[in-house]
Amino acid sequence: MCPLAAYASDDYTFNIKANLTTSSCTVNTENLTFNLYINAVDLQTAGSSSSWQELPGQVIKLSNCFGGTNSVDATVSGVMDDDDTDGFKNQSGASTPATGVSVQLKSGEQMLHNNDVITADIKPDHTVDIPLAARLYTAKGNVISGDVYSVINLTLSYK
Repeated sequence: MCPLAAYASDDYTFNIKANLTTSSCTVNTENLTFNLYINAVDLQTAGSSSSWQELPGQVIKLSNCFGGTNSVDATVSGVMDDDDTDGFKNQSGASTPATGVSVQLKSGEQMLHNNDVITADIKPDHTVDIPLAARLYTAKGNVISGDVYSVINLTLSYK
């Protein structure tokens, strides 16, 4: 009698997928507030607006963008105005909100709308500046004075 040794083997292939993310940036700008002042009398005609407020401090600043991060996408979100396809809705909860007016936002020459994306490259010093400008606008005219408040968010993703 010979001992019978049986060996069986199966080969398995494992596929492994991974997604290694690069480091993000440090966000140095928590919130931006645009204080836009204009007399309602100046917004009585359809298509009227205040001047764009483009101050040097009105920039989303990012720093410490290391680890293979080459660019940043900032996705805009906010409630669009019913009358102005380029404007965000006045969401003032004040007892006297302005009516007939929206808030328009741009970065450089790009008008910004809900779900638009601003792409900015990382500079050699590992920083990013995303300039923003805002203005008040009336699509229909006949603005009634009061408070204007609009919340517009940017969601950052890194490439």
